[in-house]
Amino acid sequence: MTAPQLSIAGFLSVILMGTFLLLLPISNVKTPLSFIDAFFTSTSATCVTGLIVVDTASQFSGFGQFIILFLIQIGGYGIMTLSTYMLFIMGRKLSLKMSDGVADSFLKLHHYDLKDLLKTSLVLVTTIELIIAALLFIQFAQDFPFGQAVWYSVFHSISSFCNAGFA
Repeated sequence: MTAPQLSIAGFLSVILMGTFLLLLPISNVKTPLSFIDAFFTSTSATCVTGLIVVDTASQFSGFGQFIILFLIQIGGYGIMTLSTYMLFIMGRKLSLKMSDGVADSFLKLHHYDLKDLLKTSLVLVTTIELIIAALLFIQFAQDFPFGQAVWYSVFHSISSFCNAGFA
């Protein structure tokens, strides 16, 4: 597969996985979602568009909201970046073609140490999201119980950093 095909296949796989997880009864508080609503929500979260067809807070259980948050994070960080990082963690080498595909997603950087680039970007994204969550927690802790304030802080931090717009 070429790098663009791999990217498309990765996003489609994540979207379909998210769709089926959002269809599970454990994901919903109200009536179950239709396939098209689950597919749309999963696509919107993964592609970080922020478009919704149902209210996230009232339709989805904690599990369903976690699935949406996971999809937002995956989409925001990028399938190629995460899959490449996972290959490094598992100790596998990248083909030259795949390495160039990942480099293309980082503004055509061709003189780089890919492992360091991925590690730095993951640490930077996580650090920024944690700082945002800590700042949000200060406000949420005034209005909600501790656990709920932590969850709201993390959810809104990731959603806002990835520009997903889910609330």
